[in-house]
Amino acid sequence: MKKIFTLIAMAAMAMSVNAQNTIFSWEGGEEAATVTGGTVTATDGSGDTTAEDVNMSNSTFKCIRLRGAKDFSTFTVSLNLNTELTAGDKIAITAYRNKDAEGKKSGAKLMFDKGSTEIATDTDGGLEFVNINEAVAGTAEYGTTPNTVTLEVPADATGAKVITMCRAQTSTNLFITKIVITSSTTGISTVKAAEQNGVAYNLAGQKVDNNYKGVVIQNGAKRIQK
Repeated sequence: MKKIFTLIAMAAMAMSVNAQNTIFSWEGGEEAATVTGGTVTATDGSGDTTAEDVNMSNSTFKCIRLRGAKDFSTFTVSLNLNTELTAGDKIAITAYRNKDAEGKKSGAKLMFDKGSTEIATDTDGGLEFVNINEAVAGTAEYGTTPNTVTLEVPADATGAKVITMCRAQTSTNLFITKIVITSSTTGISTVKAAEQNGVAYNLAGQKVDNNYKGVVIQNGAKRIQK
């Protein structure tokens, strides 16, 4: 019975860790953006910072705005992460454009501080962001919500902690409302790594210190801590 309970506790613990595998997030709010796992900065071609581009108001959204040329020579936005990236990590970008002329496109290009591979949201077809204006002539209403495009960290970017972004199209600016980067590492692997590092848990799956009295799970084994 105790063994079954222990397995349930470990499974619950793995699910909990797996639910918390977000490396970085930025999301526009009513007054200011909420950022976890790092910082966001923007620079123009001369290297000057432009704070208004990483918390600007556009339509009903707080946004990161990508403007300038479709290369990294002028305006760029940098995601400065607290955690190193691993190949296969997912980068989900929610964004929109707000020009409704036919043929207008908007996308993002990403470069890493490790490796040489660049990735973009609109190179493979279908990875473009929507125009949030109503598709009705003469209106300025916002009838479409921003859409999300998900990219994968390339193999040679493993170990990167800075992602630099610029526009991938010059037709119109890109307005980003949310960025979420999640780890490709599973929760179970994370728990195993914690066990190997000597972290102890009680039978409810809660991390405990040396002051805890009772049955603990540590390094993959159950023992009584007195």
